[in-house]
Amino acid sequence: MNFAKTAQKFQEQILRFSGELSAGLPKPARRFIARMVYGVQARKPVRLSEIGRELEERIPLCKTQNRLCR
Repeated sequence: MNFAKTAQKFQEQILRFSGELSAGLPKPARRFIARMVYGVQARKPVRLSEIGRELEERIPLCKTQNRLCR
Protein backbone atom coordinates (compact mmCIF):
# COMPACT_ATOMS: atom_id res chain seq x y z
CA MET A 1 0.00 0.00 0.00
CA ASN A 2 1.36 3.41 -0.97
CA PHE A 3 0.84 5.65 2.07
CA ALA A 4 2.02 8.85 0.38
CA LYS A 5 -0.51 8.45 -2.40
CA THR A 6 -3.29 7.65 0.08
CA ALA A 7 -2.38 10.67 2.22
CA GLN A 8 -2.38 12.96 -0.81
CA LYS A 9 -5.79 11.68 -1.90
CA PHE A 10 -7.15 12.20 1.62
CA GLN A 11 -5.79 15.77 1.72
CA GLU A 12 -7.45 16.51 -1.64
CA GLN A 13 -10.78 15.23 -0.30
CA ILE A 14 -10.48 17.46 2.77
CA LEU A 15 -9.69 20.49 0.59
CA ARG A 16 -12.66 19.75 -1.66
CA PHE A 17 -14.98 19.34 1.34
CA SER A 18 -13.73 22.48 3.07
CA GLY A 19 -14.09 24.36 -0.24
CA GLU A 20 -17.76 23.43 -0.34
CA LEU A 21 -18.20 24.54 3.28
CA SER A 22 -16.53 27.88 2.73
CA ALA A 23 -17.90 28.80 -0.70
CA GLY A 24 -18.38 32.54 -0.94
CA LEU A 25 -16.17 33.41 2.03
CA PRO A 26 -12.95 35.46 1.85
CA LYS A 27 -9.67 33.64 1.29
CA PRO A 28 -8.47 33.82 4.95
CA ALA A 29 -11.75 32.27 6.12
CA ARG A 30 -11.48 29.49 3.52
CA ARG A 31 -7.93 28.75 4.62
CA PHE A 32 -9.01 28.72 8.28
CA ILE A 33 -11.82 26.27 7.58
CA ALA A 34 -9.49 23.98 5.62
CA ARG A 35 -6.95 23.94 8.49
CA MET A 36 -9.64 23.36 11.12
CA VAL A 37 -11.27 20.51 9.18
CA TYR A 38 -7.88 18.85 8.72
CA GLY A 39 -6.92 19.33 12.38
CA VAL A 40 -10.19 17.96 13.70
CA GLN A 41 -10.11 15.00 11.33
CA ALA A 42 -6.51 14.13 12.15
CA ARG A 43 -6.67 14.52 15.93
CA LYS A 44 -10.41 14.06 16.68
CA PRO A 45 -10.78 16.56 19.57
CA VAL A 46 -11.87 20.13 18.90
CA ARG A 47 -9.46 21.81 21.33
CA LEU A 48 -7.33 24.41 19.58
CA SER A 49 -4.15 23.14 21.22
CA GLU A 50 -4.69 19.64 19.84
CA ILE A 51 -5.53 20.97 16.38
CA GLY A 52 -2.45 23.20 16.50
CA ARG A 53 -0.22 20.25 17.39
CA GLU A 54 -1.54 18.26 14.46
CA LEU A 55 -0.86 21.11 12.02
CA GLU A 56 2.86 20.82 12.90
CA GLU A 57 3.69 24.37 11.92
CA ARG A 58 7.17 25.82 12.38
CA ILE A 59 5.89 28.56 14.66
CA PRO A 60 5.30 28.15 18.42
CA LEU A 61 2.11 26.37 19.42
CA CYS A 62 0.80 29.42 21.33
CA LYS A 63 1.04 31.52 18.14
CA THR A 64 -0.94 28.89 16.21
CA GLN A 65 -3.58 28.80 18.96
CA ASN A 66 -3.88 32.59 18.92
CA ARG A 67 -4.29 32.63 15.15
CA LEU A 68 -6.94 29.92 15.22
CA CYS A 69 -8.72 31.63 18.08
CA ARG A 70 -9.12 34.89 16.16
